[in-house]
Amino acid sequence: MALMFKLKRSSYRRRSLVGVNRIDMTISLRKIVTTLVLATLYACSGGADGLVRLNAGGSQAGDTFSTGPEFGASLTDAGAQNAGNRINSGQDATRGPVLNDVASASIEEATNHPCQPSLAPGSADQECTLLVCAKDDFCCDSYWDSVCTQYAVDLCEVACSCEQIDTSFLSCDSDEDCSFCGGNLCTGSWACMGGTCSPRADVICEPSSNNGCIQNICNPKTGQCSLETNHSACNDNNPCTKDTCLSSNGYCQYQEMELCMKNSPCKEAESPGSNNPTVSECVCAIHPDCCSDKWSWWCTYVAESDCEAQCDCAQMPSSDLACISDSDCSFCDPNADVCTGQWKCSNNQCVKEAGLTCDSSNDINCLVNTCDPTLGACTMKAQDTLCDDGLNCTNDFCTINVQSTGSADAACVYQAIENCTESNTASCVDRCGTYEAGAACQCDENCSNFKDCCLDKCNICTSLPECE
Repeated sequence: MALMFKLKRSSYRRRSLVGVNRIDMTISLRKIVTTLVLATLYACSGGADGLVRLNAGGSQAGDTFSTGPEFGASLTDAGAQNAGNRINSGQDATRGPVLNDVASASIEEATNHPCQPSLAPGSADQECTLLVCAKDDFCCDSYWDSVCTQYAVDLCEVACSCEQIDTSFLSCDSDEDCSFCGGNLCTGSWACMGGTCSPRADVICEPSSNNGCIQNICNPKTGQCSLETNHSACNDNNPCTKDTCLSSNGYCQYQEMELCMKNSPCKEAESPGSNNPTVSECVCAIHPDCCSDKWSWWCTYVAESDCEAQCDCAQMPSSDLACISDSDCSFCDPNADVCTGQWKCSNNQCVKEAGLTCDSSNDINCLVNTCDPTLGACTMKAQDTLCDDGLNCTNDFCTINVQSTGSADAACVYQAIENCTESNTASCVDRCGTYEAGAACQCDENCSNFKDCCLDKCNICTSLPECE
């Protein structure tokens, strides 16, 4: 059974759909797994779209992703591609050798258990890999990170306790190879013993010197017992209080969290839960930490993707938009600026401000008064887009001429491109079902995945399955 990697254009992976962005710049290798045996399973899981894409571009090293509390390890991205072109299979015969090289890579090369993060994409469990990658193709694009392992737990119901993992996946050369098993130097940790990951004995500390919540406990970083402020000893089982052990006297302090369970399920919070009981119950059934620890970016993602949370601030009920400061409203549109209109906190309610409107009375042809988000003000700028003549074979740009008197004039320049054949690149007329490199928009069956379809695609190409 030959299961082939295929390529796609590089992209940003944004798992956090609202609130703080979790953006992983990825090595843009997309593996589209096709097999007759599992085709039905994959299709029913919302499987991949059968694209063949080729990327080009430089790499940028150093992106690090935590594997989360379950495994206590981290991965460092070896590189992330920044640019991309796409081709259709067989589009250009000269690219054939490139695709053949890629085809030699196979999902069967993955040797990691679905619970094990890996710098390679996929896992040794092919059936689980199909399910996970149908949910999030990053896991077959770049590498199998902590989010992929969590999907394996959710979708495949695999057991991620090393006590339950087959020992064939527990071979090791050093203690670091066993870090995915979780635990720390005090409890639940695993070490490499005789070439196999095995559990260490837990450290037991003598409690005779305890003073209230200042207790003789094991430090997970050192594995040694010492007197420490043990905040967990102050747990009052109230998720809306911050429970703290005072180092001065060993007493517990309980501080109310001001907006606890008053935040929208789409907004991160240091307190657990959200103001929507139905969404909270759904999210916390998947990830209990969201109702016991804090409402993290992962909770917001699950709320919208799996629990039907409404995350458009323009349509949210006012109860979801409670705030204390402007930063409480940034989740509504993290990319907003003074030009487009930011969300601000007004009378403890998030409201969207109007964008800055610039006076156009002094505009000169393509030299116009334009809002600059960096300056936060209007300034005169040349706008090349105003010079677009709709032709594919001209470079269109705006030029500014400053007169000796200090006044300025602007005009559009249309520079012919040599050896260029004009075609209708902004419409699907005579282009249905095809991809055209360099075109302003596309008309093939995959353009929706790349968000580059021509606006008239389904008006012109009515026979395409996605337009019927």
